[in-house]
Amino acid sequence: MKKLVLFILCALTSMSAFAQNSAEIIEYNSQNATSTIIREVSYPSTITCQNTEENSVLFVYADASLTTREFLLTYNNLVVHDMSVLRKDTVVFCGDAFVNGALRGVVGYFKISDMLAGSVTVKIQNNFITGSDCYTVRTLKRMTSYSSTNGIRHIMCVGSCIDENDSAIYPCIVNVNGFDFFSSGYESGYINNTQETFEDIALVESPMGKSYIVTAGFDLAYGRYMCFRIYNSDNIFSAVNNIQDTLRLLRVDPSSVRKWLDEGLSLSRTARGGFATTSFRHNNSNTNYRDANIHIGTYLVDDVLRGRYSIMDNSMEIPLLQTGDRHMKDLLYSSKAKYLVFLHESTSLSTGITGSYYCEMKEGSLPVATSFNVLNNPDIEMHSLSLYNTMLKYIWSGFERATPHKSAQGMDTYGFTLPCANKTIYNPTHYDVLSITKRYSAFNFIYGIYVYSTKENGVEENAIQINCIK
Repeated sequence: MKKLVLFILCALTSMSAFAQNSAEIIEYNSQNATSTIIREVSYPSTITCQNTEENSVLFVYADASLTTREFLLTYNNLVVHDMSVLRKDTVVFCGDAFVNGALRGVVGYFKISDMLAGSVTVKIQNNFITGSDCYTVRTLKRMTSYSSTNGIRHIMCVGSCIDENDSAIYPCIVNVNGFDFFSSGYESGYINNTQETFEDIALVESPMGKSYIVTAGFDLAYGRYMCFRIYNSDNIFSAVNNIQDTLRLLRVDPSSVRKWLDEGLSLSRTARGGFATTSFRHNNSNTNYRDANIHIGTYLVDDVLRGRYSIMDNSMEIPLLQTGDRHMKDLLYSSKAKYLVFLHESTSLSTGITGSYYCEMKEGSLPVATSFNVLNNPDIEMHSLSLYNTMLKYIWSGFERATPHKSAQGMDTYGFTLPCANKTIYNPTHYDVLSITKRYSAFNFIYGIYVYSTKENGVEENAIQINCIK
C-alpha cells in the first residue's frame, strides 16, 4: 500500500502544470493587478509579486501542489519594480514608495521559509541618499545580485535621484552590500548629468571568467542614443582605473541617423564574454512614431575593457509598423539552452488590439538568423520573464486583460513546437554594427547607513487553476 501511495503522489507531481513543456495557470485575487514579476524559488516552486490598483503589493508563493501561500504588503503606496531570490529562500526587491509625501527608492526583503511557517516580517530601507550632496534616491527600477570575490553579497540597483530643490533628476546606483542584509551599510553614486538615464543592469563575465557589472541606458544630449557603463564587481566605484566613469555611447551609425525611442530597454548577459540588449528604434530617419523597429544588439565585454570603439558584435532589427503603446519589458538568457528570450508589448493601430509577445532567439543562429519564433496569448498582459528548471525552461507572469484580478503565469520550453500560446514568426534584418563615442563623466558617490522599518504580515492560502498543459 505504501508503494502504491508513493506512486500516486509521484504521478500527481509529474502531472503538475510546470512539469510539462508548456503551461498556463490562473489565480483569482481580491485586488486588480497593475504589473507583475515572477522568479523561480526552487523547482518547481515560484514567487510572484503583484502591484495592485489598491496601492498594495501581493506576494504569492506557489508549488507543485497547485496551492499558494501569499501575503498582502501595504506600505506607503509601495510599487515593486524588480525582485530576486537568493539561496532559494530570501526574496529581495527594489522599487519606490511615498515617504512623508515624497517619492523615495526602497529596497526590502523577506524569507520564504517564514511564509511557509505562517507569518512574514518584511524589512524595508526607504531613505537612501547619494553623492556628497546627499541627494535623495527617488526610485530604484532594476537590480542584480551577486557575491564578490571576498564573499560579500551585493544587491546593486539602478534608478534616479533628485536634487535638494526637487528640480533636477540624475541617474544613480545603490549598492546594498555586506554579509547580512541591513547589517553594515550601502554605497551610492550618481552622475551629474540630467541627460543620461540608467534603464537596466546585468552581471556579465569577461572571457577570462572575471565578473563585471554593466549598466545600459540612454543619453539625450543630441537625441536619444543607447549608452553603457561597466564596473568592477568587487569595487564599483574603483579609483584604480575608474572604468565606471567612461560612458560608451552608440552614436556612430554608418547607415543612417536613426535614434532610439523612449519605450524601454532590456539588458542581459549572454555566453561568457558577452551581453545583449533589446529596445525600440526609429524605423526611418524622420519622426514617424507609428513605425518602429525592435533593435537587438549583442556586445563583447573584452572590447569594452580594452577601450575599443567597436564593442558591438551583432545588430538586428525587426519592423513593427503602424503600432503604438510599445514597451520593451524583459530579456533573459539561458546558458544551458543557449537561448535569448525577450518580452515586449505593442498595440496595432489598424485593429486597436494590444498584445504581449515573447520572442525566442537561439544564440548560435543570431549572426545569420532569418526568423524567430514569437509567442502570444491575446487574453493575457505579460510583464516579466525568469529562468526555470536549471535554465532548461522559462516562466512568465501577468494577468488577464479583461479581468485583472485574475493573475496569470506560465512556463515554456525553448523551441517547443506546440506551446499553449499562439505562435508566429518575426523576420529580422541584419545591419552593420554600430561604433561608439566615449565621454568621461565621473560618479559622485557616498557611503550610507541603514535606517530600516519592518512590517508584520499574516499568510493566506489559495488555489490556482490550470488553463493549459502541453
